[in-house]
Amino acid sequence: MLTLRVLYFMIPGAFANSTPVVGRGILKRLAVPVDMGIKFRGRPLFGKNKTVRGFILGVLSSIVAVIIQRYLFRFEVFRQISLVDYSLINPILLGFLIGFGALFGDLCESFFKRQRGLAPGKSWVPFDQLDSVVGVLIFILPVYIPPWDVVITGAILAFIAHIGVKHIGFWIGLNNAPW
Repeated sequence: MLTLRVLYFMIPGAFANSTPVVGRGILKRLAVPVDMGIKFRGRPLFGKNKTVRGFILGVLSSIVAVIIQRYLFRFEVFRQISLVDYSLINPILLGFLIGFGALFGDLCESFFKRQRGLAPGKSWVPFDQLDSVVGVLIFILPVYIPPWDVVITGAILAFIAHIGVKHIGFWIGLNNAPW
């Protein structure tokens, strides 16, 4: 049951992470790099793949996901699998914190990848798999402090899910590499 509860809680973060990839074709004016081309030690801060558009779409999709979870919370089956009481939490705030945390964690990991000279899309185990979940765990602290079993389960699930999603993305042509 814990695994299901953690997976359900992770849905908005997964939306935040996947929406920038899926939303590449919209809002082209916002397809500018978050780092605005600034370099550190001669290397990009985050790289051209981390865009303002992706950040905005990712955070918005996370907010929408939490609003849906709040609606579903009125049904007993969803109350049983919820880690938080969605009726007491502002869904826009929680959605923002989860989405921003997931994408901020990814940005931090991208910074270190660029500084190490790793190309975008190049695998960097275990940081690629855990960056977003660490970001979410940090940013949600003002509204939810997860117990250790949730943190550990979330990290394990994020690691496994990231690998699975990368493989699927490769098979359907969204990723350059399966890993």
